[in-house]
Amino acid sequence: MKKLCIIICFIAIRLPHFCHAQLNPLAEQKALASDSLIGAWTMSATEHIWINKSYKSQVTQTTTRIVCNACPTVILDSNHTGQIISANGIRQTFEWSRSGSELKVMNHTPKRIKANSTLQDGVYSIAMSQGSLGENILRLLDAKATTYVLVKEYP
Repeated sequence: MKKLCIIICFIAIRLPHFCHAQLNPLAEQKALASDSLIGAWTMSATEHIWINKSYKSQVTQTTTRIVCNACPTVILDSNHTGQIISANGIRQTFEWSRSGSELKVMNHTPKRIKANSTLQDGVYSIAMSQGSLGENILRLLDAKATTYVLVKEYP
């Protein structure tokens, strides 16, 4: 009985430290995840998926990938503003916000100027991964089944 009391006292003393040690890495991981979008990204490709339904409920999927020749740069700043810089140096500003795995983009384009087609106003699903060379890849999927593939730029 005495040994059991010692074990229970030890657990009671150490339990808060154990729980604290377990929560800190999770909090740090969430902070890193929200900060991982901030920085300059080069758009490397655009992918579009078409789903075709044919006779007798047969479904096929076609994916088209367009690789950028003159790649625009998308900059996401920590103050939730951003810029799209085209290959010819034209800058377009926008605001962005993140909620879980979604990115909302709101462009600042006057009505008399044609909006940039790189990232239009809307909500995008976020998918992050690493490429074969260790680079960070950000995929933004819009409601029209178009995916914008961006690669993180490093100084």
